[in-house]
Amino acid sequence: MRHNLRVRETAGRVATMFILVPLLLLLAPFAAQAQSGQNFVIQPYGTVNVDQLPPEGSERLEYREAPWLPRDPAALQRAKAAAETGAAEGGAAPDVVPGPLNVNELTNFIGLKFSESGGFIPPDNGTAAGFNHIVEFVNVVGAIYNKSGVKQGANINLHTFFGTNQGLTDPVVRFDLGSQRWFVTMITVSVPLRWILAVSASDNPTGSWTLYSFNPDPANNNNLPDYPNMGISDDKVVLTANAFNAAGTAFLGAEFVVFNKSDLVAGTTAHTTFFAPDSGTFTLRAAMNLSSDTNIYMTSHNGSNSPTSIRVYTVTGLPTSISSASSSFVNRTVSAISQPPDAAQSGGAPLIQTDDNRLLDAAFRSTHLYTTATSGCLPSGDTSTRACVRVIEIVNPGTTATVHQDFNFGISGIYMYYPALSITSAGDVIAVFSRSSSSEFAGVWASGRLSTDPLNTFQPPTVIKAGEAHYNPFASRWGDYSSATIDPSDQTKVWVSGEYACPGACANGSNWGTWIAQTSIGTVTTNTITGSILVNGVGQASRTVKLTQGIHAVATTTTNGSGQYTFTPVNSGTYNIMILGVPGSGTFSGNVSLNGVGEPGKAVKVSRLLGTTLTDAGGNFSQAAVSAGNHTVTIQNVDVP
Repeated sequence: MRHNLRVRETAGRVATMFILVPLLLLLAPFAAQAQSGQNFVIQPYGTVNVDQLPPEGSERLEYREAPWLPRDPAALQRAKAAAETGAAEGGAAPDVVPGPLNVNELTNFIGLKFSESGGFIPPDNGTAAGFNHIVEFVNVVGAIYNKSGVKQGANINLHTFFGTNQGLTDPVVRFDLGSQRWFVTMITVSVPLRWILAVSASDNPTGSWTLYSFNPDPANNNNLPDYPNMGISDDKVVLTANAFNAAGTAFLGAEFVVFNKSDLVAGTTAHTTFFAPDSGTFTLRAAMNLSSDTNIYMTSHNGSNSPTSIRVYTVTGLPTSISSASSSFVNRTVSAISQPPDAAQSGGAPLIQTDDNRLLDAAFRSTHLYTTATSGCLPSGDTSTRACVRVIEIVNPGTTATVHQDFNFGISGIYMYYPALSITSAGDVIAVFSRSSSSEFAGVWASGRLSTDPLNTFQPPTVIKAGEAHYNPFASRWGDYSSATIDPSDQTKVWVSGEYACPGACANGSNWGTWIAQTSIGTVTTNTITGSILVNGVGQASRTVKLTQGIHAVATTTTNGSGQYTFTPVNSGTYNIMILGVPGSGTFSGNVSLNGVGEPGKAVKVSRLLGTTLTDAGGNFSQAAVSAGNHTVTIQNVDVP
């Protein structure tokens, strides 16, 4: 469901206009359990040129909390209470695969943050990659970057972009390689209720877009869509949503609409087939097709009503003036997708809301359909239920729909939530998610698996952006989703984006920021960092040494009798090395090397009160006149390519 804190909207600019003309109702016989839809046409209501939009303002809007609309509030409350007291509803999570195979962080940069958003919690971060651009839409502002992270123009006010003064939420951003077009959808949360859709005129998102708007339910024009999603195939675009009555008090079921993609690409009248709310399903996830296929595959499950069953949908056919799309589904048994507990964070209360066990994302490539959720599980060696990443792989979804993998990815003492995933051209999977613990601020992390890895396993996680603050704004809301999207220029790489706890620069105390990164996965060089620490020429034995990224320690070791330390394997990234509790006075000296080669020009600090010295060409450093005491020696910004 939607979990946004919405704000009172500013005065409108352009009223949204739309035309819906019913054409015909066709029954669509299909294998398995078939569904029928009703055909409509939707006229575009306007165009917008991003280059010509006025800059986004910085006005502060008034907060108000949107209702949380769980399908079964009592069941969710009971499940959350059980999870948080340690009752393990889900199965145990398998151990992670050890070794140097891991997600590699390549380009990375800060995305939009709370202070730019107009006062929304959570961001609902929708991000996608094109040939030359990254597009990020959050509640309720957008930004376009080049692939080095440089913004292309000012932030985009999404009310201005869509030409409406209605409340907006839940942005979804896609780039379709087949048509080389951008697709963005949102929903309105003030009357009249709408789905809205924007389609770019080219692969350049800074240019012109065509705008569409339509009723969530053409049959009764009176439902509230929530938590939308989008999937694209060779010839179709599918939008999905959870449907509630207009008051938001009763769940009607999951609904979806199928578009003729060629109509949208041309910017003309769009032929559609609408599938009315089905009360037997909840939160449809339509997969992006990453290989050629005219079908759209979707997944869903029935929440607390049926946590051990998922539906696998196949959408076929094409809406035209004389034909309609068809849909069918099969049910498949999986291990329980349990309600996750809310997540602990460093600094104590409040817990971060992980919401429920709905399916969050799906991707399809070459007979393989992956879907993911947040699930409660008991990690290996743990005694309490944690929020874990759930991964399910369906092989041949349009025929046998065989469950090939079904596992929870969890780590003792850690909470991982709001995952998204994509599939590379090698068939490998990269997933992004939020992560926190009682000793760790909420940050952005990634993991995944090679196609050759043992079944039902993920690699050890990689930090994409460490949390930087205790998250304690006026609400503990988080999410409602992350993004993972293939790089169309190099499909061995996946762009990921997620939410992290951002300090005062995000305004309103600590609040949310977003982080965007290009990632890859595969066998990486086994890097080794070595070094030493001495006081007045004497090696310091048994000193704790931490390898950190941001404020997060990714590895800890101790010095040997000569004051030497070693970290291996070390993945690509930028690290600090902290040697803790070194006692004494006089001259502190040492070395830092990567793969046996001294690291020159690295800043070294002995405690916080002293100045900075630099390592020489051999990675050696020396700091004289250190006063007596216990000191922390920090070597900053050691780069591992």
